Amino acid sequence: MSEEPLDESLIELTMEAMRLRGATLYSGGSRCHTTEGWRDGGWYREVFDEGYVDVTLLTEADIRRRLRAEPANVRAILYADARRAAVDAMLRDDLDGVVTGIREAGKFAEINANDRLILAICRGTLEQDEKDMLRKEMAGHTLWHLFMNLTGWTRTPENGRRGLAFLERSLALIGPPEPFCAAHQRASFHGLIGDLEGELAAFERGLEHPDATMAQRADLHLSIARRQVRLQAIEAARGSLLEAIALTEQLELTDFSRRHSLERCSTLAIELGEVEGARRCVHALEAGARREGAPVYEWQALWALVVKTNLSIGDFTEARRTLEAFRQAVERSQAYASELSYAKQVIEGLELQLAAQSSAVVPGFQGPL
Repeated sequence: MSEEPLDESLIELTMEAMRLRGATLYSGGSRCHTTEGWRDGGWYREVFDEGYVDVTLLTEADIRRRLRAEPANVRAILYADARRAAVDAMLRDDLDGVVTGIREAGKFAEINANDRLILAICRGTLEQDEKDMLRKEMAGHTLWHLFMNLTGWTRTPENGRRGLAFLERSLALIGPPEPFCAAHQRASFHGLIGDLEGELAAFERGLEHPDATMAQRADLHLSIARRQVRLQAIEAARGSLLEAIALTEQLELTDFSRRHSLERCSTLAIELGEVEGARRCVHALEAGARREGAPVYEWQALWALVVKTNLSIGDFTEARRTLEAFRQAVERSQAYASELSYAKQVIEGLELQLAAQSSAVVPGFQGPL
């Protein structure tokens, strides 16, 4: 749409949306931004800068002047305001109403890519490029965000069931093969419902997917273990955890998901009192910390995690050994002093923690700190 001067009627509609429905003019990013709108019976400008907030009172003339100077902002506000009808319709399970609401919003600004996808899903017909786009969106767990945004992030069991239906409708439209990510998205909607067994079944179904990578299978086993703990199936959880550890141990040392998975596995192993599982995680983490050419931030984080895990399982002999290895790695490093200062602080903290724990606790597994 062109940026020609706005019709005065659009200015009036925008003022109404700001005064009655809380719409605001927003500019900037998350750390520094400016918000202008109506609050407590008056117009205001709020400037947020790295935690500092400054509020200034404005006049109606100030707001009108700003709106006339920024037609794109006006159109964005009117688009969002009109789109509220689509949200209300989705919460009534009225797909035709969703289509109407988005098309009405499109009178004020170009319909964005996500809303074009929602239109296609609600219509029940997708062109090939829309199918490709939907597959791509699903790969990043985006369908969950697409649906939750459409329903105003309503977190109720009813909306979870609605989300499952939206997911299955979308999968039917794109056709087989089903993307791997559908497992996690099913689990998310079951979680919204409060259906632990449904979450568990969704993750188990994901394990059967032929394209699941080793890292993805490890993540699924860990997710399964977490749900089994909540269902009080502790022995089954231990088995799933050990499966996750075994798969993670096989990942390349350079695979970022390896460290992330080992960290999560070690935490759950400590919770479950699975000492050998925690030790396997420690050994795998230490191998990553010793990897030649590992970035400074990576090996520092890995060594710290190794020592902390040894402390958590009460293995003070290994905690001392790995803490000394951490200290030597810092001393040998050719990195800038600024890159190593945090590691030195961490080492000092771990030394104090080791001294306190080893003097107060008999060695052996003690459970989580």
